[in-house]
Amino acid sequence: PLPRPHVNHELTAARAALPVAAGKDAIIASLRQHDTIIVLGETGSGKTTQIPQFLFEAGFADDELPPPRTGAGSSANGSGSTVLQQQQQKRNTRPKIIAVTQPRRVAATSLASRIAAEMGCPDPAKQPLRSHAMAAKANAKARQAQQNKAPALVGYSIRFDDRTGPETRIKFMTDGWILREMVGPSLVASKRAEKEASITNGKSSNDKGKGKHKEGVDNEDYSELSSLLLSYAVIIIDGAHERTLDTDLILGLAKRIQARRIELRRKWLYTYNADLNHPLARVTELKLVIMSATLDAQAFSNFFASTPPLSRSVSTSTSDKPAPAPAPILYVEGRQHSVTLYHTPAPLQDWTDAALRTILQIHTSKPAPGDILVFLTGQEEIEKLAASLRTVAEWIPDWLETRRTIGGEGGQSNGIQGGADSGSEDGEDVPDGETSESGEDSSQEDEDQSKINPIDRIISNGLSKKSLPNGSAKTPTKPKSNKTLNPSNVPTELLIAPIYAALGSSATIPVFAPTPSTARKVVLATNIAETSVTIPNIVYVIDCGFAKEKTYSPESGIEVLRAVPISQGAARQRMGRAGRVREGECYRLYTREGFEGLDEVAVPEILKTDLSAAALQLYAAQLDPFHFDWMDAPEPVALRAAL
Repeated sequence: PLPRPHVNHELTAARAALPVAAGKDAIIASLRQHDTIIVLGETGSGKTTQIPQFLFEAGFADDELPPPRTGAGSSANGSGSTVLQQQQQKRNTRPKIIAVTQPRRVAATSLASRIAAEMGCPDPAKQPLRSHAMAAKANAKARQAQQNKAPALVGYSIRFDDRTGPETRIKFMTDGWILREMVGPSLVASKRAEKEASITNGKSSNDKGKGKHKEGVDNEDYSELSSLLLSYAVIIIDGAHERTLDTDLILGLAKRIQARRIELRRKWLYTYNADLNHPLARVTELKLVIMSATLDAQAFSNFFASTPPLSRSVSTSTSDKPAPAPAPILYVEGRQHSVTLYHTPAPLQDWTDAALRTILQIHTSKPAPGDILVFLTGQEEIEKLAASLRTVAEWIPDWLETRRTIGGEGGQSNGIQGGADSGSEDGEDVPDGETSESGEDSSQEDEDQSKINPIDRIISNGLSKKSLPNGSAKTPTKPKSNKTLNPSNVPTELLIAPIYAALGSSATIPVFAPTPSTARKVVLATNIAETSVTIPNIVYVIDCGFAKEKTYSPESGIEVLRAVPISQGAARQRMGRAGRVREGECYRLYTREGFEGLDEVAVPEILKTDLSAAALQLYAAQLDPFHFDWMDAPEPVALRAAL
């Protein structure tokens, strides 16, 4: 029997409090009735961590142990089965796995560790690395070592790092990993079929019949089984709204695999009379869960339209079959507090510098607790800002001591009314209550500046306080200056925690670790923090308004990775990160007019990137990219250019 996890009672209450918990029964019931469901939920609703556990608890990952069919040919020893039937029984014993795809490595590893903790299972990141060559030996040792321990039910597979085993029932993986599982076996099966065909053609006509298997299945049916992902009972495609090139390939291939498994399952039931010794007995129907965090779920619903399982006729005729119906959409409410939104009054030239100033203004004017999440475009910007913040963090104790000593007198205003902006038209900001006059004595000004703590100097030379919050019920009052701020409310430590796709799983631990009461955490992230992972205790969000994307020109044949404006949907996702634990604030480092000029949703990557890799993957799977079932078909000229 399938081992059950040791319940982690400390996290049970937290799981029950997540918004997705209210929809547990509806999700399970809908997936039992349909091949595919679309789950639409806001970030932070808990859908990514909880739905795999819901399905596990509902039995979608239970083992099936069909007994062999007895009768003619049974052994005389009373065992009720021949050696061949015992082998068939072993082959039909198929542990089922709930697979969860993620666009990024960091999300796959961190989410697997989180679910393992909630289920009371060993952390997959601490499990032994299993190579395919030594899998059988390693698994045998692992089973022996884990006899008295909680089963390792949760694992993950990413490039060069496979942390799965025979007990794995919930498996996280990157999009690239599952694509290799979808495409790789097809290429191997094709080569095997070609080899068998050449051998058969070289034999006499009396031997040609040996090309078929004893069970009566033709080579085509049997050879393709390895490419149908038979070990997976459910595939959860998370982050589908991002519409990356890999995501679109997965959607099309998963739809094809699902339809083929349904077809072979019916063939086994009605053509081979549900013979448990038949190779097709291994084939079960595949369930798909498409999870999106934006409001474009109807496109996914239409793409996965199918005939409901319960209405499928026993007859193989198609005349009486009902028309395909769109996949059902289930909505999961998010946990959202109000968020005060700020824009800059004028466009910025350097959003990294503006982010630094905004972080300091928040840190020196907002009491703890409340962490800061900063969205940047890539690793280079994150490392640059992290280095600056670590330098500035060394000055915070002196800054606090000065405020306590002088009682706040003479401090510069740290108001961030309107968020981070470029200030006056000449690009130089002027502190509150002061004006810049050309006749000032520059030497006196330099002397005065030298007496100011570097933190005050950065803030004073940075952001103005002119623009008003957008969409607020009332205009917030001007934040207090250091003259009235109690220094004891300002954390003494500033913790810097970066997170981006290339970062190792161990390096992301500080991102999700609790923040000490004496500190404030600043998380520097790429768009991975939009929807892939939920970072706790975020109250303030700083959004640069850009993300790195690959753009391709079929005419020139050049693909470039560059920073491009995000969509309005992505901007809303980023803003929503500020309202998970309490009322939050979002500082957009771009103007209100700039936001209104953004695309409503992001253009699918397949319509703007090089398709060479996608075309090669489809050809490896013996599929024609020109006739592939794309969710959004690329232009023929782009496909021809890719070839």
